[in-house]
Amino acid sequence: MGMNTLSPYSRSLLSRLLIMLIGLTACSPKQPSGPTKRMRLQVGEITEIRVARPTDRTAVLTGTSDNSEIVDVSLKQTVAAETGATPSADQVVYLIKGITVGTARVVFSEKRADGSGTGHVQKTYVVQVSSK
Repeated sequence: MGMNTLSPYSRSLLSRLLIMLIGLTACSPKQPSGPTKRMRLQVGEITEIRVARPTDRTAVLTGTSDNSEIVDVSLKQTVAAETGATPSADQVVYLIKGITVGTARVVFSEKRADGSGTGHVQKTYVVQVSSK
């Protein structure tokens, strides 16, 4: 069935569908770049992730989960007096906690403090949380 056997209405509809499909493909969200690692946690389990501090002091390092109902990501608060150790000046420590069964993507990225730019992904984890 070639284009010549289709009615003008069908050709118009087919053309619009093709344009819409190309547009949707071009606008799909990009997957985070950078190395991706797999991690397995149990519900309630917490693990530490160390991420290098940005060399640019105007950049901000963030850790985010694409599904906060499954995985919680937070910055570890360290108090030198309690632990007896001083935090590393070249690393930031994040805590990843399994909340409920499922899979979530956790991305650690740095972005300029003024919010400009797309940011740079440092690490990406695919975290699978299972029951105890």
